[in-house]
Amino acid sequence: MPGKRRLLFSHIYFPPSPKPYGKMLEFMAMAFAEKGYEVSVFTSLDPAQRQAAEEADRRLGTLGISVARVAIEPGQGLAGKLRSAIRYTVALAHHIVRARPDVATVGSFPPLMTAFCAALAGRVAGTRILYHVQDIHPDITAPKLSPAVRPFYRIGGGMLAKLTLQLVHGVVTLSEDMRQILVGRGAPESRTVAINNLSLSSLEPTSVAPDKAAARSDGRLQVIYAGNMGAFQALDVVAPFVIAAVSAIPNIEFLFVGDGVRRQWLMGALSGLDSGRVRFLDTMPFAELQPLLERADFGLVSLDDASARFAYPSKIVTYLGMGLPLLCLIARGSSIAREIEENGLGIAFDANGIHDAVRRLEALSQSPADVAALKRRAGDYFASSFSAEAYVRRWEEFLGEL
Repeated sequence: MPGKRRLLFSHIYFPPSPKPYGKMLEFMAMAFAEKGYEVSVFTSLDPAQRQAAEEADRRLGTLGISVARVAIEPGQGLAGKLRSAIRYTVALAHHIVRARPDVATVGSFPPLMTAFCAALAGRVAGTRILYHVQDIHPDITAPKLSPAVRPFYRIGGGMLAKLTLQLVHGVVTLSEDMRQILVGRGAPESRTVAINNLSLSSLEPTSVAPDKAAARSDGRLQVIYAGNMGAFQALDVVAPFVIAAVSAIPNIEFLFVGDGVRRQWLMGALSGLDSGRVRFLDTMPFAELQPLLERADFGLVSLDDASARFAYPSKIVTYLGMGLPLLCLIARGSSIAREIEENGLGIAFDANGIHDAVRRLEALSQSPADVAALKRRAGDYFASSFSAEAYVRRWEEFLGEL
């Protein structure tokens, strides 16, 4: 009986942490508790947020959800972060052995060792471990390391990743490309599925639903980029694309919201453009970002070619959840590019396709009705593929197969 099945959701981030994954995990815990499962959570505790954590745990307790935490001081620098990750990993493995849930989830952060130790603990406890892979390691983390360390990390991390995939009972990841890579490295093919994350609009819904399909009346075409401006976002290609679009399309505007290690570089690269048509805003809570997304016409997302098959930008689902068509700078032939083009969700292009992307945008800038039709299609696709109801249903179906 589903009501007797004991589920443990685990991650180092969980409310009151503002991290989106923690909020998604909380949503999942509540959804499965409502369905009659016996649900528990294992996570970390920032001592500075003890009171807020206790309030969150009491609230979940009224729903029958128990929360266990290990106190971890936020790590500073590489050594501090490693100590925090080790402390969390050891505590999670011990908790799995002691609690012996029927199924326990483990995320892909902290990278590699947490999932491996949880998988070993699951074998000892007789617990089925479901590995929730958000990013594929060591591929995503290796480029961040120094050249001297990188080859050793790739070899050692690669071996650990393969062992983990052989030990776990099931894998949920974000795209078909990622699924194929993981299966190729040893994940059980029949129990490895692609289920994308919930959108931020599902986790923090607006009180009033916007008219996502309404055509603009001001004659502008607004593109928004919301999120990290970091090393993997191919900003060296985003910059010439924005310059070409602003030069060719008189009524287009770009709004960049967020932070990241390459934000200042991007601001410098675009500094020669009209500041009224290319603007930058700091990172803001999603409740403040939502009105900006509602007023936009396209959501811009970018990922460099080396990362395109190993990650799935969460902003894609967030944009679709707000009824925004996509402008996606991504490797041609990737599953993300195919998904966008085959379902008519916007424009997918790579560094060699800037001219064509600008040409297509220029045509759309003169046709508000076509933009409105794209918005309707984005909203419909989200409702059928990424809604909270569809998300929980797919997870429950997969759990039933473990």
